[in-house]
Amino acid sequence: MIAYTILAVTTARSSAVIPASAEAKLIPLTPRELLTLLRASVLTQPGRDLAHVLHCSQWRRRHQHRAAACHRHWNEVTAVVIT
Repeated sequence: MIAYTILAVTTARSSAVIPASAEAKLIPLTPRELLTLLRASVLTQPGRDLAHVLHCSQWRRRHQHRAAACHRHWNEVTAVVIT
C-alpha cells in the first residue's frame, strides 16, 4: 500500500514536471508503467540461479511443515479444552 502511494505521488509529480506534449500523443505515466520502468532500469533482479531456487524451495517447504505442525498441535490443545 505504501509502495503504491509512493508510485502514485511520483507519477503525479512527474506528469506535473514533464507534461505530455500534444505532438507526442502520449498519456502521462501511470503508476504501473512507472513501476515497470523502475524495475527495468534501477531495481536489481532477484537471484535465479539453481542454488538460490533450491534454497528458497527448501526454506518454503520447511516453513510450511512447521506451520502445519503448529496448527495440528493447536487443534489438539483446543479440542482437549473444549471437550
